[in-house]
Amino acid sequence: MATEYVMTGQSGQHKVTLGELSARLGQIIVHNTDKSNENSLVPLLFNEIKTNTRSTSFASLVNVDPFDPIGENGEVDHGSIIDGYDKTLETIDWGEDFEITQQLVDDDVTGQMIKLKRLGVENAYTSTRERFAAALYGYGLKGGDGINVNAFRFGKRGQKLIKTTTGDGENVFSAAHPLAVDPNKKQKNLFQLPFSAGNVGIVETAMQNFLADNGDELDISPDTILIPNVSVIKDAAFAQLGVNSPQAGRWNIRGVKQFNKIWNVDESTPLANIPWLMVSSNAIKLYSCAIWSVRQPLDIKYDEYAWRTVFQPRAVCGGVCIVAGNGWQHRSGVNTRRL
Repeated sequence: MATEYVMTGQSGQHKVTLGELSARLGQIIVHNTDKSNENSLVPLLFNEIKTNTRSTSFASLVNVDPFDPIGENGEVDHGSIIDGYDKTLETIDWGEDFEITQQLVDDDVTGQMIKLKRLGVENAYTSTRERFAAALYGYGLKGGDGINVNAFRFGKRGQKLIKTTTGDGENVFSAAHPLAVDPNKKQKNLFQLPFSAGNVGIVETAMQNFLADNGDELDISPDTILIPNVSVIKDAAFAQLGVNSPQAGRWNIRGVKQFNKIWNVDESTPLANIPWLMVSSNAIKLYSCAIWSVRQPLDIKYDEYAWRTVFQPRAVCGGVCIVAGNGWQHRSGVNTRRL
């Protein structure tokens, strides 16, 4: 006789077999992790796209000629479009496994042990997703992880090397981003300024003046400030930009706890030494200057054995910060054997 397990739902408690539990447990985990994406860094900091290829090449298409006044029925000079910079995004296979044993089901009279197991799996997935999203920006600002220049290692054993360089070859945050049509002209999105309302204005103005690869103006409206989860900069941010300030309602201020470790800051760090980031959510979506590519959303397969069920959650996705360009387009995709 199959061991029965009590599940609690909207309709109350009811008994299910271990086999039914195995099928439903995976569905619950996928549903809950999808729901957690609403408060994730990913939709805030990246333009999410779906792909069916393992790696995708993106290129910025540069319109060299501006519009001209031609008058009614006037002749139009044929403009030209050239490739600017390009960047290849490679999706990453993410995976783990866990198991539910017959003994755990037999001993779990209240259902709390399996619930804690489920919550642990959900937290492992969402926390990894958030750490990776934060790392792309955090190590990008830092210029690497301290060992690797313009790159960082990710994973339990640091087995995956992720580069933080952009399409123009510079680090994602740099004082020397070259224009595609004139590499001798440089522009910056890296400033070594401590947090203050005045410096927020300086960085905001620089972002608004950031040019496209052909030198045209861009529609950039900074609206979000990212800070590490440290009280000294939190207090300063909310005091100078919060509800009681002249800039009330202008800024989405978000503390990112993952930045604490990446930037090596804590409560003892002076305000002048704490990094911070300003982003424009409309520019991220409009110009695809940071892309999160999803080849396979989280899915969970499982194998049933005599005394245990082994679950194997898998997801295939990846992110990259491109920055430069005013119209990144999908150029080509390449499939390789999944390892």
